Amino acid sequence: MNNYVDIAEKFRDKGEIMRIVVLAGGTSTERDVSLVTGYRVCESLRRNGHEANMLDIFLGVDDSEVKTFFTEKNDLGELSDNLKKKTADIPAEVKRRTEARESFFGRNVLELCKEADMVFMGLHGSNGEDGKVQATFDLLGIRYTGTDYLSSAISMSKELAKRFLYQREFLCLRALHYIKDIRLSMFHSHVLLSLVVVVQALVFR
Repeated sequence: MNNYVDIAEKFRDKGEIMRIVVLAGGTSTERDVSLVTGYRVCESLRRNGHEANMLDIFLGVDDSEVKTFFTEKNDLGELSDNLKKKTADIPAEVKRRTEARESFFGRNVLELCKEADMVFMGLHGSNGEDGKVQATFDLLGIRYTGTDYLSSAISMSKELAKRFLYQREFLCLRALHYIKDIRLSMFHSHVLLSLVVVVQALVFR
C-alpha cells in the first residue's frame, strides 16, 4: 500500500525537508495541462522549503543535470514553457520509441524517482492516471502520491468505475455503454430525448 501521507507527515514532524520529483508532461493529449500542474505544485513545494524539481516523465533529463537535480533553483515557468514547445514533436518520438521497442520513461527518470523521498504525480490522462506508471513504481519501490495502480486503472475507465460503484450500491447517474459505430437510432430507443445526456468518449488501445 502506498502510504504517502504517513511518509510526508513523518518528515514534517521531524522538521526535515523532502527531496521531491514532480512528475509531469508525458504523452497524452493533456500533456500541456500537466506541465502547468507540475509548475505550480513544484513552486509551492519549494516555498515550503522542500528540494523539489519538475521532471518530464517522457523526455527526462541529461546525465549532466542529475547530480544537481534536487538542489537546482531553475526557473520553473521557463522550464514549463520550454517543455511545451516540444509537445508537437511528442507523437513522432512515441512512434520511434515504439518501433525501436524503447522505454516509455525518459532518460534518468526512474533513477531520479528512486532517489527521491517522494514523487508527486502531476500527470494527466493516459500513461499517467491509468495505473501503468503506478504499477511500475510499486514494483520498483518508488513512493508516489495518489491512488495505487488498480484504483487508478478502474477510475480511468468510466464504464468499470460505474460498474464498481453500482455493485456497492452507490448512487450514480444511469449510464449506457455503446461500442464504436453504433447507430444513433439504437441510442434513442434507450434514452428519452427530453433528458439531459452527457456523452463520454472512450478510447481503447
